[in-house]
Amino acid sequence: MKTSLIDVLFMSEKRKSVLLLLHEGPKRIEALVGSLKTTRQALLPQIRILEDNYLVSHNRDTYELTAIGKLAVEKMEPLLDTVRVLERCPDYWGRHDLSLIPLHLMKRLRELGDCTLVIPSLQEMHDFNKEVHEKSKGSRSFFEVASTFKADFHFLFSELAQKGTSMTFIISKELQDHLQRERHEEFKEYLENEKTVFYLYPENMPFLSFVGNDFCLLLELLTHDGSFDNTQLVCCNPDALVWGRELFDFYMQRSTQITGI
Repeated sequence: MKTSLIDVLFMSEKRKSVLLLLHEGPKRIEALVGSLKTTRQALLPQIRILEDNYLVSHNRDTYELTAIGKLAVEKMEPLLDTVRVLERCPDYWGRHDLSLIPLHLMKRLRELGDCTLVIPSLQEMHDFNKEVHEKSKGSRSFFEVASTFKADFHFLFSELAQKGTSMTFIISKELQDHLQRERHEEFKEYLENEKTVFYLYPENMPFLSFVGNDFCLLLELLTHDGSFDNTQLVCCNPDALVWGRELFDFYMQRSTQITGI
C-alpha cells in the first residue's frame, strides 16, 4: 500500500529535514549529509521516498524541490513553527486563557519563536520580572497593557522616566479606579510626565498584563478559571517584538486616552 503524503511529510524527521533544507535551494548530497549529521547510506532511502512522491528531484548528486514539493513545504513550515512554539511550553498554552489574542495574531503564534517560561520565587512573585526590568532600562520605548501593576511599579516608572524613556500604558477600569483612589499622587505624577501616555481599555481584560520594550515581550495570562498561577512567558526574538507591538496596537485602537484625574 502506498504511503500517504501526510505520512511522507511528517512521519520521518530525516525526510522533514531534507525538505526544509531544500526549501533554501538545491543542495548536493554531501551538504545534506553534513547538515543532518548522518550517512549517505542512511539518507538516500528517505530521499528516494520523497522522489517517489514527486516532492524532490535530482540531477546527479544535486537535489531540489519539485513544484509540488515547494507548495507542500510552504504550507508545512508555518505549521511546524507553530508546533515548536506550543511544544516549548505546552502546559502554559494549554492551561491559560488565550482570549486576549485576536484571531489574526493567533494564526501567527509561530512568530513568538523560542520563548522562555519563567516561574518567579515566592519572594519575587509580586515584583516586576528582573530580566525585562533590566532590558527596559536600556530601551527607548516601553509599553504595558495591564489589569494590575506590580508592587515595584513606581520604582520602575521612576527609573524609566529619569532616562527619558517613551512609555505607553493601557489599563483596565478597575486599575484606573484603584490608582485614583489609593495612589492618587503617584497616578498624577504618571499622567504629568511628558513622555508618558495612559489609555483606558473599557472592556474586561482576561489577563494580568503584557509588557514590551525594544528587546523582549512578556506575557502574564490568567488560567481558564480566571486565577493567577505565577508563570510568565518571555519572548525576545525580533518577530516576537513585532507580534507584541501589533497586540498592543489592537488594544490601543479600542482604548481612550486618559488626560487627567
